Amino acid sequence: MNILSYSPGNFDELVRFLARLNREGIHYIGYLGEQKSEITHNLELFTQPLPDGFHLAYQDSCLCGALGVEYDHDVSRAWLHGPFCDAEDWQAVADRLYAETVRSIPCEIREHEIYCDARNLDCRMFAGRQGFMLVNECLILSLEQGPVMGIADAQISNYAHRYKNPLIELHTLLFPNTYLTARQMLDWLCEAIELFI
Repeated sequence: MNILSYSPGNFDELVRFLARLNREGIHYIGYLGEQKSEITHNLELFTQPLPDGFHLAYQDSCLCGALGVEYDHDVSRAWLHGPFCDAEDWQAVADRLYAETVRSIPCEIREHEIYCDARNLDCRMFAGRQGFMLVNECLILSLEQGPVMGIADAQISNYAHRYKNPLIELHTLLFPNTYLTARQMLDWLCEAIELFI
C-alpha cells in the first residue's frame, strides 16, 4: 500500500471515491456531503490547500482510502474528513492515513474531531483505538422549503453589520465547541448565502 499526498490530477477520482462511500451510512463521514457536486463544492472551499490536507491510499494503483484535515488556529481544533476506506484491512489503511495526516496538523492544534454516522462501525472502532472520546450523538434534521410556520408575529430582518458583535457573543455562548465560528459564518455571507436575525 502506498500513501500519497493529494495532487490536482487525483481530484475527479477522489470525488468519485468519496461520493460512492458517503452514500451509505456504514461508510458516512460528515462535512463533505454525499453527491459529487456537493463534495466538489466543499473540497473547493477547503481552508487548507488540498495537497497539504488530504492523503490518499493506493493498493495496486487503485484508490482504497482517503483522509483529509482542516484546522482553525482560533479554536485550536482540527476536523478530520475521513478516514474513508474501501479495503479488506480497513483499520490498517485508516491507521496509516491518520499517521500521515497528523504530520500536516500544526502541533498547537490540540483537538482533533471526527464526525461520522453512528452506523460507521469501522470509523468508530478506529476513533476508539486512537483515543477519541464520544462527545455527543447528533441529529440531522431536514425541512422542505416553503412557508415558515408559527413565526408570523416574529420580527425577522436581514443581517446588518450592527449585529456583528452581539451575534458573535451569542454564537460563542450557545455553540462553544462548534466547527464553524461566527466570524467564519459572517465571512461566508454573500448574495447566495444570507443570514436572518
